[in-house]
Amino acid sequence: MNIYYSYTSDWPKPAVDRAVTQLPPLRREKAERYRRFEDRRESTAAVLLTLHALEASVTCSDEPMWREEPLSELIGQKDWPRLAAALDWSPAPEGKPFPNGLVLSRGRETLRRHLSLSHTAGAVAAAVSEGPVGVDIQKENPLHPGFFEGILRRFAPQERDWLSSLPPEKQDPSFYAYWAMKESIMKLCGRGLALSLSACALLPTGSPGQYRSELEGRPLLAYVRHLPGRETGPGYVLAAAEYETR
Repeated sequence: MNIYYSYTSDWPKPAVDRAVTQLPPLRREKAERYRRFEDRRESTAAVLLTLHALEASVTCSDEPMWREEPLSELIGQKDWPRLAAALDWSPAPEGKPFPNGLVLSRGRETLRRHLSLSHTAGAVAAAVSEGPVGVDIQKENPLHPGFFEGILRRFAPQERDWLSSLPPEKQDPSFYAYWAMKESIMKLCGRGLALSLSACALLPTGSPGQYRSELEGRPLLAYVRHLPGRETGPGYVLAAAEYETR
């Protein structure tokens, strides 16, 4: 699984407006519906990063490969219209793009790749894998008092016990890590917010940033990393999930 992320806060409006015109039709329509520039910027950047990830992922790592891709290095270096035109971005009824993956031609070789994308204020992420995958990125804004305790009631009992045992200074970062992993699992299985937060219990495996769970009889792994913010702003948490095959 290859996981890419980019920061977007320094991407200027003229560049965003040009990039919107190069998106696949359905994603272009979605971007144009956003009233806020920041939302349009993040939506557009997520698609361009996904297109780049597909082009770059001729080989997918067995272990998660994390890579920052500065947008400034991507813009203008790819034939975005050609790449976009080659994709049918029609989502499944649950909203997941390419639920059966994509078949890519590399010379005489044919590859099947699955993908997922995510965006939040100031950052975007994309994941590409040989099997189903989900990715999510969240900005770690300070939580309102009582929010941690309230949302914790919706988690699985094992998760509540573990998170409640953490010292207060670790609770907010751990909440965001779990929230991002939960969102990545929702995208992995294609059910989105219809999947209950307590549907699977994520527990640490002992390897840093790695968690194991099971969903409807299928074992899965989730991975999470905390990323620095821009200047003095909040940081980010990036998570990805895949079904365990070994």
